[in-house]
Amino acid sequence: MKIVILTLPFHINYGGVLQAYALQKVLKDMGHDVYIADLPISKEPYKKLRRFVGRIVRKYLFRKKNITRIYIDLTERQKEIVHKNFLQFINRNLKLTEKVTQQTIFKSLSKQQYDAYIVGSDQVWRPKYTSNISLFFLDFLVNTSNIKKIAYAASFGTDEWEYTVKETTIVSELAHKFNTISVREKSGIQLCKDKLGVDAEQMPDPTLLLTKEDYIELCNFEHSHQVNNRQITVVLLDHSIEKKKLIDKIEHKLQIPVVYTLPESKFAENKLNTLEELTFPSVGQWIKGFLDAEFVITDSFHGTVFAILFNKPFITFGNASRGMARFNSLLSLFELQDRLLLSTEEFDFERLTQPLNHAQIEAALTNERKKARSFLMNALQT
Repeated sequence: MKIVILTLPFHINYGGVLQAYALQKVLKDMGHDVYIADLPISKEPYKKLRRFVGRIVRKYLFRKKNITRIYIDLTERQKEIVHKNFLQFINRNLKLTEKVTQQTIFKSLSKQQYDAYIVGSDQVWRPKYTSNISLFFLDFLVNTSNIKKIAYAASFGTDEWEYTVKETTIVSELAHKFNTISVREKSGIQLCKDKLGVDAEQMPDPTLLLTKEDYIELCNFEHSHQVNNRQITVVLLDHSIEKKKLIDKIEHKLQIPVVYTLPESKFAENKLNTLEELTFPSVGQWIKGFLDAEFVITDSFHGTVFAILFNKPFITFGNASRGMARFNSLLSLFELQDRLLLSTEEFDFERLTQPLNHAQIEAALTNERKKARSFLMNALQT
């Protein structure tokens, strides 16, 4: 079967690209010909990045004047340097459709005569993350009853309904045209029922469908597998003074060096000197951060996923603005709700640095993988 996956444009999002890679691999292993829609990237992430850098520049202007020009207005060549490692993974490991533009969505995605369209995973059903939410409800497929329309672990990102009345009317009608719908968070089941009038079931994020060994193979391929000395791996999307204080406290207690996986941290620590220092690590290097970790500190959904997959003690900082439902839903699958911190004052060093229950986690993963594969097999039956 020829399948296309619609997920959010990748930007520089390790979890986003790895969930697409994982779903593609699972479907390929089932014998399907799988493509990922090469959707256009909006300029919004760069606006956010410029705002972030602007705040850092204002704060450190008189201490590090040489950072004022970096990243304010990236040239295409600068983007190539910063993103080169990340883009190499996409080019090497993902089978993409031809480039889609806003003007050619219908033509680009329908002319190849795909047998099935799968929407998901990640926060594809969160309006704030796309300028065209109807696209992720397959609005370009009209009068196509012979084509499978499937949502796999589609995420609203939150348990709040963020759609306008007009958007709700449009996507509700489109949702009824799906053959089957699954959502990533438990709360999404109720949102589908109450707001869209459709039934849905819960399925795990695609990254959970692959094993630790599958990801180590990616490290091997990128020559990133050699294990370093013990480290505290930090994967932070949002920095704060409170988080930094707690990280320093954990570093002092464990007597293990802290390693930040993302280059933006150098802004937060006022350590940026050159554009090369802002270059994002390869996907293999990002994964290797979990392999090397003795402890993981994150506020990222997929950072939490990989801490669990690699069986590393961890804490996850909650962030209501980014959506708490996905964290609560993920952690409840493994009975790890106590690893979620809503305040740095909640940190209990002795309790939260204890090893995870490996047997319990593996049992839950086995069950979730079996359930997901059964869902996909049934959804794609002709």
